[in-house]
Amino acid sequence: MSINPQMLSKESLYRELKSSGKLNEITKNLTEKLLASKWKDQVAKKCDESIDRVGVENTTAEKVAEDVTSFARENVPAEIKQHLMLQIKAFIEENSKQT
Repeated sequence: MSINPQMLSKESLYRELKSSGKLNEITKNLTEKLLASKWKDQVAKKCDESIDRVGVENTTAEKVAEDVTSFARENVPAEIKQHLMLQIKAFIEENSKQT
């Protein structure tokens, strides 16, 4: 597999990561880091606040997820984001050298 970094879209990067098996590795690593950080507690607190605001009987998991997703994404620790980007960059560099 050879990747041309200049022609790489988000969708094609996703396909390449998935077909190589690297996506599972990156996802597992990201999950472990997020669960080990304070991020998990912050998101759990935000979920509780969302449920408390409308009442447990008036909400669904989908509504809570919709309410909390942007907060969760915005609050991923910078060092975890940086690590993720370095993993993706290394994958692109490694695969752009192959012919």
